[in-house]
Amino acid sequence: MGARLADRFGIKALLLGTTATAVAGHLLMSWVMAPGGYLLLGAALFVVGLANGGTAFAATVAGSAGVADLEQGLAGGLINSARQIGSALGVAALMDVATSFTAHHQVAGAAALAMGYREAVVVVAGLAAAFIVSMLFIPSEHAQCAPKRLPRSRFAALQPIVTSAVPVCRPSSNVDQAPHLAAQKGSKR
Repeated sequence: MGARLADRFGIKALLLGTTATAVAGHLLMSWVMAPGGYLLLGAALFVVGLANGGTAFAATVAGSAGVADLEQGLAGGLINSARQIGSALGVAALMDVATSFTAHHQVAGAAALAMGYREAVVVVAGLAAAFIVSMLFIPSEHAQCAPKRLPRSRFAALQPIVTSAVPVCRPSSNVDQAPHLAAQKGSKR
């Protein structure tokens, strides 16, 4: 589903849309945490999970777009390492936010802890909204580096064969190019 949406709307639009959905899901979750309705909480968790999965897909595609074929493994490793470390640090920071809010509430016990978790979820929604605002200011000059057509193995028989799946953006200066690229240019003469 992510490949189809990316083909139709582009990676930046998919990243913005899934992040906006995550903001809505987190706000819904913070709203339904207090009454304790399991059906609404389940719906909010479904929306958050769907949005976070779409955001992870779009971020992975955006992070590996424009990377040379020889360096795709390195790019994938960096993307996944950053995701794992960021998740661990994010959970630690949000637990600190939750316990700080819990300590300042006048209610005692589990109700105060639930209020702290609710405030932490609102902080997550605020951070995601800040990401949306920052994405609006990022210029789309690298749009030509993003793949125009994502590979879809399930639909390979239905699609025409694409000869270049991901265009590689190269620096304009020959000084900045990697040595193996300069050697390839020299052998073409």
